[in-house]
Amino acid sequence: MKLLVKTVLIILFISSNLNLFSQNLYNYSLFNHNPEIYNPSSIVSDDLASFFLTSRLQWAGFEGFPKYNALGAAYSISPKMALGFSLFNSTHGVINNLKAKVSYAYKINFSKNHFMKMGLSLGVVNDNLFFSQLEYVDLTDNAILPDNYNKISVTSAFGISYQLKGFEAQLILPQLYEYNEINLYGIGVFSYSFRANQVLSIKPSVLVRNTEINKIQADAVLNMQWRKKIWIQMGARSNGSIIFGIGNQTIGYAYESPTNNISGVSVGTHEILLKFRIKPTKYCPAYL
Repeated sequence: MKLLVKTVLIILFISSNLNLFSQNLYNYSLFNHNPEIYNPSSIVSDDLASFFLTSRLQWAGFEGFPKYNALGAAYSISPKMALGFSLFNSTHGVINNLKAKVSYAYKINFSKNHFMKMGLSLGVVNDNLFFSQLEYVDLTDNAILPDNYNKISVTSAFGISYQLKGFEAQLILPQLYEYNEINLYGIGVFSYSFRANQVLSIKPSVLVRNTEINKIQADAVLNMQWRKKIWIQMGARSNGSIIFGIGNQTIGYAYESPTNNISGVSVGTHEILLKFRIKPTKYCPAYL
């Protein structure tokens, strides 16, 4: 009888969590310093090329805590167009998710410091399980596995960014089409950047997201940058977490305090970002 109960519980866990895992939007704390992690339109920039590598350990210390890893690259075909590639791998307990995408973005200039960018990404996604960590049930039996288990599906995302001087508004649909469904779960970002004096820049921002799991969740972050070299950020998330980050143009680190309901078993969330940029020169064909 106990074996039967454990078997049923494992089947229910796998079925529900594979679906919920695919519908969740990962909460990156360093989004302001690496917007292309969500928004494909952000690959259009002043850089000729850029590369990023990021890793996030969410609720570290908690058994089976989620781990998110991603890398990406972008190249400017011209000052108005760019192509990009990104690879995401995430694990949540026994569930593994792998996603690969290519992106295209276009920039429309209205006047100096007034423009709009649009981007679209298309790729594939695959969910899988770590069989070695499962017991009591024969998971090779297709009759008990979810439909999207170990299948390659098409995924796409759309993003738009509008900027007028220091103000920027972004609308992102990071799972526009996934697992044969149109998902309108979205992210909105609003920020304003200004110079406090000759050496200090300040950028407050608000990020709002909605998913089937978290109907509405918001982040409020204050970023301060000294001489365009060193930055610190402080913020809060609507779930009660406090966010702190520090870094420069190449490396960044963020810590997120655990929420009250898991503070006794988690040491918090850690996120690190590496980013490299290649600036264009007058000899670059794309910028002639």
